[in-house]
Amino acid sequence: MKILTPVAITLFGCFQLHAHDLSDPDGQHPHAHDKPAQPTPVSAPAPKSAPPQAAPFAMFAPAVKTRWDEKFLFIESNGLPAHNMMVGITAWQQQVPLPQNYTGANAWQLPLVPVPAREPATIRDRFLRGAIAIAANGIPIFNPQNNRGEISLDIGELDQWGGHCGRADDYHYHAAPLHLGKVLGPKLPIAYALDGYPVYGLTEPDGSQPKGLDTLNGHTTPALGYHYHASEKYPFVIGGFHGQVTEREGQVDPQPRATPVRESLQALKGARITGFEKQGTAGYNLTYTVGGETGAVAYSILPNENYQFDFTQGKKSKTTETYTPGGKRPPRDGANTRPKVREEPAAGDQPRSSNGTFLLTSPVVEDKAELPKKFTGDGAGISPPLAWKGAPAGTRGYALIMDHMDPKGEMKWRWEDRQLDQPRHLPVKPCHAHYRRNSALRASRTV
Repeated sequence: MKILTPVAITLFGCFQLHAHDLSDPDGQHPHAHDKPAQPTPVSAPAPKSAPPQAAPFAMFAPAVKTRWDEKFLFIESNGLPAHNMMVGITAWQQQVPLPQNYTGANAWQLPLVPVPAREPATIRDRFLRGAIAIAANGIPIFNPQNNRGEISLDIGELDQWGGHCGRADDYHYHAAPLHLGKVLGPKLPIAYALDGYPVYGLTEPDGSQPKGLDTLNGHTTPALGYHYHASEKYPFVIGGFHGQVTEREGQVDPQPRATPVRESLQALKGARITGFEKQGTAGYNLTYTVGGETGAVAYSILPNENYQFDFTQGKKSKTTETYTPGGKRPPRDGANTRPKVREEPAAGDQPRSSNGTFLLTSPVVEDKAELPKKFTGDGAGISPPLAWKGAPAGTRGYALIMDHMDPKGEMKWRWEDRQLDQPRHLPVKPCHAHYRRNSALRASRTV
């Protein structure tokens, strides 16, 4: 009799999986590109003068800096644009713009000699994490879809400039920053896709309308070679990658990491951001309305590099919190004027094995957030795609278990599947049914 060596994969709560910055040098995403259709060009000595790709970024110096070697152009910035931010957002996760350290080893990089991919990689329902391009002002551009698969612009998540803040308080765009054309003019690209090909505005450099665009929003012309064009409707920036990229855990790899200084929060339903302004050299003030009341988040970077946040909402008293980068928030007194946030899970509650090497991920599930509607009984009820890696040597099979914490805080399991023989995406519809007794002592069909 063959013995099965199972590795239990437990999903706590609403599939609490890590979901924003997932660059991982140890593993390859199941949908990574095939081998390149042609060899990478032989490296040449680093150019002494700036490569042409540096020109649009130079228009935003000194806030944006560039350097290069024989293979890459590196772009450095603090992740904050010169234009205003956040105003007009109606679906707000309570995140605010904070500086990011996109410098040194954490800088953005573009290949100086992009290589066409054997098969273009679409971004539709793919590359839902991290950036797909870098704007000329040093701000990353993400997929038009958020990491739940929704078009951010359609649901009110974006400000008047096409951007918002992620869970690390990192500002980025989800739409083409066409407004940069006022600085760049028509002859320079407004961005570069991470495959190294430029993204121009709505017209060609000579002002003519682009013709013959492919499904990626790009085409080839004698003057420019292959390049993309931005648009005012989906896909807004690029429809996919014409050039070679490496995909790991649902994002282009490598790319910089955004560093949070505080916990990510829940959406504040009904809120609308009405104002955002800089105060002094290192302070900001965001105002919003919700339920007929006015609220504000005033925050600043202190001389000791801590972050002080002052929260007010309606007629309630002000609450002050201080955050230490890389540390914990100190205890505070007074009432909390913010909506209650999710508690951080204990280390043992993460979707890892006991030895810490086995990792379960999903490109559509956000860490500690609600499961997207289409993966629930209120929607289509389809199964979310899952991928895993790092199983111990000798593993022959896997067991997938779905746990759920009820309103009383009790953990209950709903279903399990014990016939998974390899990492894969779960099917859209159940392909088999194995009935086990769940916490309610009822027969439960697995997916």
